[in-house]
Amino acid sequence: MLRSVRAIVSVVLPRFSVLAKCTFLLLSVVAATPAIAAPVCSTGANGAVSISAPQTRVNVYLAAPDPTIAETNVAAGATSIPVDTTLGPQATNLHSSVSSTIAAGDVLLIVQMTGAAINTADNHDPTGDYGDGSGGLVQAGSLDNDEYIAGAYEFVVATGGISGGSIPIEGTGAGNGLLNAYVNSNNTTATLGFRRYQVIKVPQFSNVALLGEIVSDRWNGRWGGITAINTRNSLNLNGGSFNANGRGFRGGQFFPARSDDPSGNYGFKGEGIAGQPQRLFSRVLLAEQPATGGEETGPAGMPGADGGGPPGSAWTRDSGLGAPANAGSGGGGDD
Repeated sequence: MLRSVRAIVSVVLPRFSVLAKCTFLLLSVVAATPAIAAPVCSTGANGAVSISAPQTRVNVYLAAPDPTIAETNVAAGATSIPVDTTLGPQATNLHSSVSSTIAAGDVLLIVQMTGAAINTADNHDPTGDYGDGSGGLVQAGSLDNDEYIAGAYEFVVATGGISGGSIPIEGTGAGNGLLNAYVNSNNTTATLGFRRYQVIKVPQFSNVALLGEIVSDRWNGRWGGITAINTRNSLNLNGGSFNANGRGFRGGQFFPARSDDPSGNYGFKGEGIAGQPQRLFSRVLLAEQPATGGEETGPAGMPGADGGGPPGSAWTRDSGLGAPANAGSGGGGDD
């Protein structure tokens, strides 16, 4: 789902602010929080481009370190950002003007994709507060506390390539470091699900003529779902388009009943800022890899505890009734 579109004209870092103007476009799948830093104006290093092909990528994605190995916490003010060096830079169908490597002077976008605490006390109770704040805050989305970090983002400049599992950066925070803190974790609690951040290389164009289509990699739980470009002078759409349709947070799978007793058959909740369910569906994955059926399976990444449904039901913390934060409910099955 496309959650926000921003066009910003700004200058933030003195050593990169010699340009008179810039145009920046960000298409994202998460709602932004107030803790953001404005973009660096384009250096024009990637030149003038004309993009005419469909499904062209212009961004390079770097996942945070593998959360199955350890939790990663990055403090505000840090002068480097950890990334998964085993995966390395991800660049599918990348435009020829953009290099997949990271080097000094590259502009990077750091985004906290998920991270929000919700009330899970009344999971599977259609009249309860599950997924919201306390006190009957219907559709409040999340508890209003320091754990709401999803959507925080900022632009930084790489001061070197990937080294020792991190990218050295210059930012707008204390000591020219990061403005925000970031978390990448598979640890779940009664209120917290999976938390994810990613790093995205943003191309620095002088002019862009778009006759074709620019898309992001689909969000797969580690990277993707965002397109960002920076242009020094002009962005001419020329009938072209930016397409983020179906490339953001994924839906949950549904299992239809195959017996006279459907009580144990419930859909999985959708993915959102509070975490991800164990079983997901992506229609973009279905189109790209039909053999998968569009289905993905991973660890249960929703907050709360299993159980709580009717006797004999298969309700878990990531399936059945209850809509977590900005995601959808798994429903009550066929009954």
